Amino acid sequence: MSNRFVTAYQQFLDDNGDPVANGTVQFWENKTTTPKTIYSDLEFTTQQDNPYTLDINGSIQGDVWLDGIYTYQLRDENGAVIRTIDDASGSGGASGGSTVYQDENQLGSDGSSNNTLYNLLSLTYTPGDSQLFVYVNGVRQNISEDYTESSGTQVIFVRSLQDNDDIKFEVLS
Repeated sequence: MSNRFVTAYQQFLDDNGDPVANGTVQFWENKTTTPKTIYSDLEFTTQQDNPYTLDINGSIQGDVWLDGIYTYQLRDENGAVIRTIDDASGSGGASGGSTVYQDENQLGSDGSSNNTLYNLLSLTYTPGDSQLFVYVNGVRQNISEDYTESSGTQVIFVRSLQDNDDIKFEVLS
């Protein structure tokens, strides 16, 4: 089963909410410390470096695809462990997980402070449970700072969006 670990440009944050600039993500066979291959493509033809080095913004610069179940560990730029996660299967791909929805139904201004309201017709999620990821022009948005979830089907952006903004929504399952 192929699964995308994160979406391109996914940002990793430490426990204080700060980007893990120049940190790494190490991937292992699930519940072991045996390295396991990660890939840059769904077909598993191009291997990625493992550990994967994050950029200055704490982001992955491209796709990381997983083949099965993994354990991964997030470390800061000095090698200190931030967190270790078992049973990671990624966020979608050919066999389930999550789906990225682009340009959902924009309803326009909600009438208050030029916010932009999106009606998410094809998503299923529970507001506030951190399963919804929102991106504007490839940058992950922060709930409360950049948008609010008014219901299980509506997202209201704090600032007005431009017609040429690339909006994507992702739900992890």
